[in-house]
Amino acid sequence: MTTERAGSPERTARAPRHVRLTDRVILAVTGLTGIVIGVAGTASTRAFYAANGVDLGHSPAALSDARAAAGAVLATGLLVALGAVVTRLTSLAAATGAAVLLGYGLARLLSIALDGLPGTPLIVATGVELALGAACLIVLARSRI
Repeated sequence: MTTERAGSPERTARAPRHVRLTDRVILAVTGLTGIVIGVAGTASTRAFYAANGVDLGHSPAALSDARAAAGAVLATGLLVALGAVVTRLTSLAAATGAAVLLGYGLARLLSIALDGLPGTPLIVATGVELALGAACLIVLARSRI
């Protein structure tokens, strides 16, 4: 007869990990935000970007590029939302959310520095991306403890 000791690899691999409710809420809100933006940007590309002051014109290349970015945001949103309910995906979801959102937010800050201020919707998007990305980074740090 074998007994498992607390802290042994067999015991910790099977033990369900507790995820704080606040972390689940952060991932759920971040994920749902990504899903809504991704669906809007993919399904109504011209209208979505026009609402942000971006004229894509009739260029298939510009529309393809915009839809691809929206699709990536949608996929990120789905993964992050899934991490709110599937405990074993929490760290992956938080890392993905942090990387994508901080990447977007920091790139927008760089663009502001190099190109000037965009319209208000994109300034707001920058703040939201940085805030949600930082929140995901906090979730990631707590999930590693």
